[in-house]
Amino acid sequence: VDLIIAAGWSGDGMGAGLYRLRAEYDSVARNVGGTGGNSKIDHVLVLLGLTSLRSVKQSLGELALQQAHLTRFDITEDVVRILAGKCLDVFLDPTCHPCGGRGFNGGGRHEMAGPQVWCKHCNKTGKRDEDDLGRNDAERKFVHHLLYLMERSTSNAEQGMKRRLQSHSE
Repeated sequence: VDLIIAAGWSGDGMGAGLYRLRAEYDSVARNVGGTGGNSKIDHVLVLLGLTSLRSVKQSLGELALQQAHLTRFDITEDVVRILAGKCLDVFLDPTCHPCGGRGFNGGGRHEMAGPQVWCKHCNKTGKRDEDDLGRNDAERKFVHHLLYLMERSTSNAEQGMKRRLQSHSE
């Protein structure tokens, strides 16, 4: 709770917004957990419950357009916004859905019976494959760049929040 309050103190920067949205996503996901019986349904239910999703998504779209211009990524505005949305989806829910984040699935009748079958969707990592977000090398490169900026700004915001909490508690 203190970190979320500190995120509010941070202003409306992209990193703080992404941090708040990720915390909100995790909180709503805990409450939704399993009600749909299908991870895609659960994911949609969680997204519908996010109050800050619209503003962060809009800010991220603007950032993506700026980055597309700066990096000379020659693609339509609509495609840039679609890629930004896909990046946000992976940012909020990085777990590979087919294997549940384990990197493998059981090979027998029961989950642990038989040999483990490595997940082909995540290539044994347990994380969603970021390369699936783009249709070609240029889009994949842009997606990786945008995800890097998102993680970096979130990390910077988190470090700033921790500093503010330390100075506030002294």
